[in-house]
Amino acid sequence: MNKKNILDSIKAAIVLESPARKVSEALEYDSASDTLAVRGRAFSLKGRKVYICGFGKCAFEMATGAYNSLGSRIDSGLLLSYGEASIDGAITISRSSHPLPDENTLLNSRRLVEFAGKAGEEDLLICLVSGGGSSFFEVPAEGVDFNDLIALNSSMVRSAMPIAEINIVRKALSAVKGGKFLRHIRSSLITLAASDTAGSDPADIASGPTRPCVIDKAAALEILEKHNIIVPHGVTSYLQGPSDPGCVKCNLNPNSKNMIFEVIADNASFLNALGGVLKERCGVKVFITPKFLTGAASGKNAVEFFVSSIDEIKKEYSKEFIFIAGGEVPVAVKNKNGRGGRCQHFALEIMKALKDRSAAAGFDKFVFAAFATDGLEAFTNAAGAVFDEKDLSTADLNEIYSSLNENNSFDFFGKNGGLIVTGATGLNANDAFIAYCGV
Repeated sequence: MNKKNILDSIKAAIVLESPARKVSEALEYDSASDTLAVRGRAFSLKGRKVYICGFGKCAFEMATGAYNSLGSRIDSGLLLSYGEASIDGAITISRSSHPLPDENTLLNSRRLVEFAGKAGEEDLLICLVSGGGSSFFEVPAEGVDFNDLIALNSSMVRSAMPIAEINIVRKALSAVKGGKFLRHIRSSLITLAASDTAGSDPADIASGPTRPCVIDKAAALEILEKHNIIVPHGVTSYLQGPSDPGCVKCNLNPNSKNMIFEVIADNASFLNALGGVLKERCGVKVFITPKFLTGAASGKNAVEFFVSSIDEIKKEYSKEFIFIAGGEVPVAVKNKNGRGGRCQHFALEIMKALKDRSAAAGFDKFVFAAFATDGLEAFTNAAGAVFDEKDLSTADLNEIYSSLNENNSFDFFGKNGGLIVTGATGLNANDAFIAYCGV
């Protein structure tokens, strides 16, 4: 087992978990009866127009899956993602921005709201949602300056604030998040989501534009104060103002057949696919933890949890094995000029934790990889980082500490040939962490 085996297995799992495949499997169209089945629930499309909308890193892949299932039955579609594209002239992908919204985001988000509103009460709107949608789809609440919103988002994503708390703030300041997109929708609605959140709560994926929830301005302000986030004066004034009267007012009943929400892909399904590929290709035992690693797991920080899990398996299992975990471990940015992302930083933290342990924590062979399933980390072109027992033995501990303190994990692994570079994968199911431990 070597670094190439691990990286090849990652690529194979990404293909297996393709959002295009997942959407095609979820939407079963029978042209003879003009009926659409969504995981066993059937819709007659007779007399109905079908529209596709959506936003997120997986938008193009998901829209391709919808087109593969429905083809010419789609009247038109509009989605927001990285760049301009078209699917057979029927579905348009318009440029937005990530990890921060920009002027394209505002312009095309307003277009998307107008597009969704043209679907009549007898029509069907299929909304394709994926991670990154919080940035790609944004219209500020009335009274919130868009530039203030960008500045605040920049401060939050560069902090160690958990994504769940970031989403609470985003919902409070948005005219479309937290179910408020539903105000503009009159038709029946099917939402298919590729989750990048812990637990895959529909209210959290892309900040839940099609999922009704309670908007809490006071909680949002409290979160920002707790994390010492610099808040623009206009945002503070808005959050201290009166609550939004009625989060969602629309004709859609979340408990009726007119409104369906299905999570079709998430971190757990990706880890299972990856584990299956590694077991088949490498012929070794694979252990997958169900814990979603964030800032802490089982009372330990994520690095401690990962390393102690390897130790515990080693005590019980004397043969070579692979350990897999998933999640998103936030990083506090101390140096704004540093380069790196969550996975690159996590890999360097694991290297630091193992550095003083002889023979890579007691194993003759060792490979560790951390990567973002979307293929792009923060403001770099890398998906993550990988190292083996040789890299571990030759790494300089002082350089590791310096790189961590300066948030320069990208430069560290770049010099050591450890960057994982895949380009955008069309998938977004959080991060994955893999350790091969050989006797």
